[in-house]
Amino acid sequence: MAIKLKKLRDSFSPFGNIKTVRLIQDPQTHISKGFGFVEFHSENDALRALKAMNYKMIDGRLLILEMAKSDNPTT
Repeated sequence: MAIKLKKLRDSFSPFGNIKTVRLIQDPQTHISKGFGFVEFHSENDALRALKAMNYKMIDGRLLILEMAKSDNPTT
C-alpha cells in the first residue's frame, strides 16, 4: 500500500513550512517506486523532521530518511 501525498504532508507539517512533497512513480506503470521527497523552506526544519521521523511508520510503511543529495556538489 502506497503512502498518499496528503498523509505524508500532514505527517511532516508539524516540523515547519513545507515547500513541496513528491512521491516517485514509474513513468509507465504509475506504480510507486517506494520513495519520495519532502522539501522544507528551512534546513533546520528539515533536520528536525529527519531526527523525529526517521524509522517511524506511516500507514504500515517504515520511513528511512536522509537529506537529499545536491545535484551540483560544490568543490
